Amino acid sequence: MSRSTTAAKQFKVIMIGDSMVGKTSIIQRFIDETFVDNNGTSPTLAWDFKVKTMPIPEISSTGEESKSQLEQVRLYVWDTAGQERFRHIARMYYKDICGVLLCFDLTDEDSFKNLNFWLTDLQKHAPEKVCKMLLGNKADLCTTDQVRKVPYDVAAQYALDNGMQYFEVSAKTNENINEAFLQLTIDINRTQSQQMDMLLGMDEQLSLSEGQGRRISDRMGQKRKLKQMKKDGKKKKGGKCC
Repeated sequence: MSRSTTAAKQFKVIMIGDSMVGKTSIIQRFIDETFVDNNGTSPTLAWDFKVKTMPIPEISSTGEESKSQLEQVRLYVWDTAGQERFRHIARMYYKDICGVLLCFDLTDEDSFKNLNFWLTDLQKHAPEKVCKMLLGNKADLCTTDQVRKVPYDVAAQYALDNGMQYFEVSAKTNENINEAFLQLTIDINRTQSQQMDMLLGMDEQLSLSEGQGRRISDRMGQKRKLKQMKKDGKKKKGGKCC
């Protein structure tokens, strides 16, 4: 299985959701492979970001994901503050994002209900074709129905209704963390590849149209030239000898 040594592609991903749902812990687990119990500590102020280079299946010329060829991509993961007073700052980092991880706490029903706010905010300020994924964090705590406040089926249906994939994760135990980030990155790569193919197709169509336009213009020019030549010839025939 071959791998390229450089990361030619760079994807900007942002993590959004209410304060204290574990966004920072998820990023630390994915990037640094560590878990720091932030319970009771100060939440993220404004923003922060981390970088990770990771291998994903290469997209072939036919648009298929290769099972043997991998390419390295560099993922910039931005952590944003969920507190209301910092939300206007977080919006500044929606620009040019490729993917979004929308996070809530499985043991906090309010954080799930507030997803509508985050989605609406995202639609107003983020690019139109951004890849989205829903993460239900703190799965390790959901040992009983009394602790779990958001049923799996409810969250999965919400994700489906809003065009997202859904993963239940645990930053503490590393459950589904790498799988979620890998799937989002693959989705981004596929989406961008399709957009590039579309742009190339439009360029080819434009080139064909321009070429056809030039041919029509050339033919019209030739017709005008012939018409002028005939007119000039008639003038010579009708002229008087001096």
